[in-house]
Amino acid sequence: MWRLLWQKYSKLILALISFFVVTTALPVLAFNGDNSEIKQENIAQDKLQQGLQLYKSGKYQDAVLIWSDLLNNSKLEPLNHALTLNYLSLAHQKLNNFSAAEQTIKASITILEKKEKLEPEAVAILAQTLNSRGSLELAMGKTQQALISWKTAEKNYQSIADWSGVWGSQINQANALQVLGLNRRAKKLLESVYQAINETEVNFQLKLTTLQNLGVALELAGDLERSQLSLKQALALADKNEQLNIVSSILLDLGNIAQFQANLTEALNYYQEAASYAQTPLSKAQAQINQLRVLIKQEAWQEIPDLLQQIQASLVKVEAGRAEIYAQINYSDLLIDYYQATKNSSSGDNSHLIASNARLLADSIQQARRLGDTHSQSYATGELGKLYETTQQWSEAKKLTQTALTLAEQINAPDIAYLWQWQLGRIICRHQTTCAVTEGEKAEAIAAYQEAVNNLKSLRSDLVASKLDVQFSFKESVEPVYRQLVALLLQPDPGKTSVSETRIKQARQVIEDLQLAELDNFFRRACMETKPELIDNLDSDAAVVYPIILSDRLGIILSLPKQPLQYYETYVSREEIETKVDKLLQSLHPTASNKQRLKLSKTVYNWLIQPIESELKANKIDTIVFIPDGILQNLPMAALYDGEKYLIEKYAVALAPGLQLIEPEQLRPEKLEVLAAGLSEAQQGFSPLPGVEKEVKQISDTVTSSIILNQDFTSQALRKQLEKSPYPIVHIATHGQFSSQREKTFLITWDERINVDELDNILRTRTQRDDVPIQLLVLSACQTAAGDKRAALGLAGVALQSGARSTLATLWSVSDNSTASFMTEFYQRLGNTDKSKAEAVRQAQLSILQQEEYSHPFYWAPFVLVGNWL
Repeated sequence: MWRLLWQKYSKLILALISFFVVTTALPVLAFNGDNSEIKQENIAQDKLQQGLQLYKSGKYQDAVLIWSDLLNNSKLEPLNHALTLNYLSLAHQKLNNFSAAEQTIKASITILEKKEKLEPEAVAILAQTLNSRGSLELAMGKTQQALISWKTAEKNYQSIADWSGVWGSQINQANALQVLGLNRRAKKLLESVYQAINETEVNFQLKLTTLQNLGVALELAGDLERSQLSLKQALALADKNEQLNIVSSILLDLGNIAQFQANLTEALNYYQEAASYAQTPLSKAQAQINQLRVLIKQEAWQEIPDLLQQIQASLVKVEAGRAEIYAQINYSDLLIDYYQATKNSSSGDNSHLIASNARLLADSIQQARRLGDTHSQSYATGELGKLYETTQQWSEAKKLTQTALTLAEQINAPDIAYLWQWQLGRIICRHQTTCAVTEGEKAEAIAAYQEAVNNLKSLRSDLVASKLDVQFSFKESVEPVYRQLVALLLQPDPGKTSVSETRIKQARQVIEDLQLAELDNFFRRACMETKPELIDNLDSDAAVVYPIILSDRLGIILSLPKQPLQYYETYVSREEIETKVDKLLQSLHPTASNKQRLKLSKTVYNWLIQPIESELKANKIDTIVFIPDGILQNLPMAALYDGEKYLIEKYAVALAPGLQLIEPEQLRPEKLEVLAAGLSEAQQGFSPLPGVEKEVKQISDTVTSSIILNQDFTSQALRKQLEKSPYPIVHIATHGQFSSQREKTFLITWDERINVDELDNILRTRTQRDDVPIQLLVLSACQTAAGDKRAALGLAGVALQSGARSTLATLWSVSDNSTASFMTEFYQRLGNTDKSKAEAVRQAQLSILQQEEYSHPFYWAPFVLVGNWL
C-alpha cells in the first residue's frame, strides 16, 4: 500500500496550488510616492509576475531565486511584501523546504496582522496566505490545523464577497476532511460547491478544480459511476482549455477506477493516454509506472522491457523532490514484483534487475538525505531492505529494515513504520510459513508483527481516506499482515506440541481486528464502533466458532461458555479450501448432482465441524455462531452434511462479522410489529416477484404489520413510514445484491436503487430521533453477486450499516412460494416462543426441509441470520 500513499498528499497539494495561482490575479495595489518609487514598484510587480510564470511552468527553484531577490533588494509596499512572501512559501513547499516555507508564511501573516484596518485588497491577500498556510500544514501532517486555516480563509473571503475565494477555500476543506477519513462530509461539501458554481459565472479553472475534486470525493465514497461522470466532465473542460497536465492527472484517476473494477485493458489505455498528455517528466513517469502495474497483472511479459526503458528515460529527467523520490520507489517496488514473477521463467535471465534496482534505491536514499526528508529516506531505505529480502540476504535486509523503522519512528510516521515492522517479521522468519527459528527469534517476529497491526489499527481513518490506487492493495499490503501474525500465533513454539491459551486469545483478537479492517475498507471510512471487550458469554447454550483460512491449513478457534478457548487445525491448503467451497456453492443448485453435493458438503463438514463436535455435544450446545473467514462468508453453514443429517437438523446457526460488533439484547415477542415493504412487479430491468404479495400478506396475517407495496414502495415512502413509528422489525422483499464492492451492493425500490449509504440514512432516521434501533432487518429475495468470492462482505456491511441488531437475508434468490412459507413459519416461531431468533430461523428452515418439493438445500439453506442471534 505504501507504494502509492504519497499520491494522496502530492496530488492534493498540486490541486490546491493550481487553484491559488490560476484563480488569484496579481493585485493592483494603490501606491502614492515619487516617480522613482513608482518605477521601483513597477519593477517589483514585473518580478512578482515573472516568478509566477516560472512557478506555473514547474521551475520552482528559479521562482524562489526571483522572489528572494525581490525581497532582499527592493523596497516593497507592505501588501506586495506579504504577497511575495506568500508565493515564496508556496515555492518552498513544492521543493519540500518546509522550514523555509513555514518561516515565510509566518512573516507574511505578521505583516498583515500589523495593519490596524484591512482594506478589501489586504483581506484578499490574507485569505490567500491562510490558504497557503493550510496547504503547508496538510503537507506536514497537521490536518486539523489546515482545516482551521481554510475555514478562516473562507470567512475572510466572505467578508469581501469574493465567492470564488469562498468556494476555493471550501474545496480545500473538503480535501482535509478526506485526509481525516470524513469522506461523506467532504462529498457533501463539494456537492454544495458544485451546485453553487453551476448557478453563477465562474472562471473555468475553478469549475475544473471543483469537478476534479468532486470526482475524487465520489471515488473515495465508492460512488464510482458518478465519480467517472464528474472526472470525464473535468477532462473535457481541461482538454478544451489546453490544461494538458491536468488532463494527464484526470486520466490517471480514471485509470485507477478502471483498474479497481478489474477493467485492465481500459485502465492501460487511460494510463497510456495520460503519459502522452503529461507535460513534466514526473507526470509521464507516474503514468508509465501505472502502465507497468497493469502489464504485470496481465502477465504481458513481452511488452514490459520496452516500457522499462521508457520509465528509466523519464526518471532520469525528473528533479529532486519528495514526489520524484516516491516515483522512483514505486517503480522499484514494481521491479521487485516483476523480478519475482519472472525469475524462473524461460524468458531469459532477469538478474540484472536486482543490481539496477539497488542503484536506483541508493540514489533515492542520497536524494532524500540531501533534501533532509526523513520520510522519503525511510521509504527508500526500507525498500532497499525489501530488495535484499527478495534475494534472501537476511542479515543485510534486517539491518536496512531496522534503519528504515528507526527513521519512521523518529518522525512519528505509523503509515510507514507498520510496513517495516511487517517486513522485519517476515525477514526474521526467513519467509517460512512455520517460522522454524529459535523461540527467541519467533518471539521477536511476533512482537514486530503485533506492532505492525497496532499501527494499522491507529491508521484506520488514514487507510480508508486513501484513493483507489491505495484501495488496490488492501489485500496485498494490509490483510497479509493480520493473517501472517495469526499463523505465527497459532504455531506451537519450538519443542512444544500445543498452542497456549494466551496465544489463542491473541490470534482471535487479530482476526476480529481483520474483520473490522475489511469492513472499514468496504465502507471506505472507519465507521464501525467496537466494544473494548469481546462479548463472550452472551448465551450459555451457544458456541462461537472462528474458522481461519491460512496458507497451509484451516485453523478453528472454539469459544465455549465459561471455558478456555480451544484451537484445532486441519492441514489443507488455501487453494483447496477455496476450490472445494466454490464447487460446493455451485452444487447447491437443484440441477446439480446430489451425490457430488453431499460429498463436497461432507468434506467441508469434516473440516469445520467434525474436529469440534465432541465438545459441542459434551457442552450441550444448541446454537453455533460462526465468524467466517474469506470465501466461507458465502457458505450457507446450515447445508453442511455429516453423512446422515444437515447441520441445521442438529444446531441453530448464525453468522457474525465479529463479536466486538454485537449488541446483546433479545427481541421480546410481545413487541413484534413489522413494517413490510415489497416489490412484486418488474421494475428497473429486474424480473417480477409475484410471490412477494403473498409473502407480505401472510406476514400481516401473522403479526401486526404496516405495508407499502409496489408503486407505494419508494425510498421516500420508506423513510416517512419509519419516521411515523418505531417498528422493531423492518421487512423488505425486493431484488437486491450483496457484493464485496460497495457500489455493487444495493436494494431495488419502485423509483431507484438504494445503495449502502442511502439505506443507512433511511433506516437511521428513526434511530437518531428516538434512539431506538431496529431489532431485526429482513431482506428477502436478495442474492450475492455471481463470481464474487467475498460477496457476503456486502451482506455484513448492509447488516451493520443499517444499525439493526440482527439481519435475516438470503444468499441467493429462491422460489417465491418457499420464501413465503419460510417467512410465515419464521414469524410464527418468533412470536410464539421465548426461543432465540436463531432457533426461529432453524425451525422455519426445518419446516421447509420437511416439505418434499422444497427439501433440497437450495430452498431453505440461503436464509442466514447475521448479528445478534438471541
